[in-house]
This record gives sequence, C-alpha cells and structure tokens, in this order.
Amino acid sequence: MLIVGIAMHAGIKQTFFLVESSILPHHLRSRLQSLFVQIEEEFTEVYAENVELRKTVATLTEKLSNGDGAQWALERNEHSHTNGSDMQKVSLTVK
Repeated sequence: MLIVGIAMHAGIKQTFFLVESSILPHHLRSRLQSLFVQIEEEFTEVYAENVELRKTVATLTEKLSNGDGAQWALERNEHSHTNGSDMQKVSLTVK
C-alpha cells in the first residue's frame, strides 16, 4: 500500500510517501524518519545562517569598495599584526 500526503513543515509544503510494504520494522522506519527530519531542520538552520552571512559579506564588501570600511580595515590590519608578533614570540619560545 502506498500513502501519499502533503504536509507543511517550517512554512514549506512537502509531499511525502509512506510505503507500508517496507521490509523494515516499524520502529526502524520511524527512527529513520525522525533522523531525516532532524537532518532537514539542521540543514535549514545552516542554510539560513549562510544566507545571513552572505548578506553580511556583501555589505562589508560594499563598504570597503566605497571607502566606508577603510577604518575597519586599518583596525583589522593592526590587530592581525599584533597577533602575528605574539605568534612569533610563541614559536621562538617553543623551539
């Protein structure tokens, strides 16, 4: 027997198929479905975070190209030089 349904999950319409004639025991099928739902939820969160990060990168890139980010770039560069000298001290000590 094949059951077809439509469900809403996180505002997205999804079509699902449930095959009752599966050779897997019910508890294994249920566990697999649960795991796939968790994977989908985590993927959705990572995807949303990626979208936000891309927007942030685009905004910062635009600021840098317009000159608005010049001060930020200078501060960032000074910070990286400080960390670099600290790392050099550590590497000399370790040798």
